[in-house]
Amino acid sequence: DIVRRYLEQRFTISASEMTTFELEVALGKRIDSHWIERIIRVLNLCDLAKFAKYEPSAAEPSAAVEKIRSVIMALTPAIETEPNDHSE
Repeated sequence: DIVRRYLEQRFTISASEMTTFELEVALGKRIDSHWIERIIRVLNLCDLAKFAKYEPSAAEPSAAVEKIRSVIMALTPAIETEPNDHSE
């Protein structure tokens, strides 16, 4: 759900109301396929755990967090700050 909320706010889409497939289509119009693939892999794993009672291996949750972290870091625009002028 956290990933979907981020995508909703970042791309102004109704990610929480979409299936993973619908979200994949919606993102296809906004970001590079490399990032979509990473997002969808994680969401598919989450879907399996949530709806099919899939039990991930010990390493899968950590790997999923790292994948999403890299996606968010890549897709979030840098905050532009004005340089500090300490000259007098």
